[in-house]
Formats: sequence, structure tokens, C-alpha cells
Amino acid sequence: MGDANLSEALEKLSEAGVKLSEAGVKLGEAISTQVAVGERPNKEFLLKDIERANVYRLELIKIMLAMASGVLAFTVSFRPSIENPAGIWLMSVGWIALALSIVGGVFMLWMWEKFYISYRDYDNRGKKEDGKTYRKSITEWRRFWQFLQYLGLIVGVLSIGLFAAINIDRPPREPAKRAAIETRVAPPPAML
Repeated sequence: MGDANLSEALEKLSEAGVKLSEAGVKLGEAISTQVAVGERPNKEFLLKDIERANVYRLELIKIMLAMASGVLAFTVSFRPSIENPAGIWLMSVGWIALALSIVGGVFMLWMWEKFYISYRDYDNRGKKEDGKTYRKSITEWRRFWQFLQYLGLIVGVLSIGLFAAINIDRPPREPAKRAAIETRVAPPPAML
């Protein structure tokens, strides 16, 4: 029974090697279709290149949105339990900056949508010059929102990081005080 399992495993390994070599041939063919130095790229190559750039840009925007949202949610949900924290304004600056980063990312995605739809709304209807003008204004807004997203993420993370660094050696609140602050429980009404 051991020999049967061994031969079966070797057969599967051989099949996997064949598949791997076929994938290598396909990769070699894909690389060979790339544009040689000094040659003008063909239409197919340019379209694939633009597609790659769009996928990269979309993933970058999504990652930055996720990072800003995660850091904001984490720091708001788990407020510092530090006795008399220093530089509390840094946390507020960080929260505002992260919120602006999220808004910038969402609006930038919206601007990209408007950019691509403009080809349908203008160019495909014979209004090419109007489309170029419209896309130029969209590009200016898109760059503004992109700048806001990047700046907000950088300032937000740095502010929260500085707040953490300043308060790293401060003692935590006593559990009773922390529970009262976190739950915001009002004292029971006085009995008459």
C-alpha cells in the first residue's frame, strides 16, 4: 500500500511539474510580446498598460481608505485609558485628519467615475472638445481630493503616533475611574 501511495504522489508531482512548465512557457510568451527598446508600443500593449495602472491606482486608494478607517475606528473605540494624558489635542488632530483622508478618498473615487463616464457623455456623442474641458476640471478636483487623502492619512497617523509616544510612560487610570469614564454612568438619584 505504501508503494501505491508513493507512485501516486510521484505521478501528481509529475503532473504539477508539467503544469508549471506550461505556465513558464506562457509567461515567456507574454514577456516576448513586450515592446522592445526603441519600438513603438502597439495598441494592445498600451491598453494592458493602462489597465494595470488603473488597477494599481484603485488598490492604492482602497488601501489608504482602509488604513484611515481602521486607525480612526480603532483609536475612537479604544480611547486612551491614561491618567491625565498629555497632548490630547494631538489625538483630536489625528481624528480630524483621518476623517478628511476618508472623505478625500471617497471623493477621489467619485471623480474617477465622473472622468470615465465623461467619455460616454461627451466623446461618444461627438462633443470631444467639451469632454476634454470637462475632464480637465475633473482632474483638478481629483488632484485636490487625492492630496487631501494623502495629507490626511500622513498627518493623522503621525499625530496619533506622537500622542502615543508622548504618553507611553504615563500610568493607566484606576479601573474604577476608567469604568465610570468609559460607561458615562450617572450616579443614582438621591432618595427622599
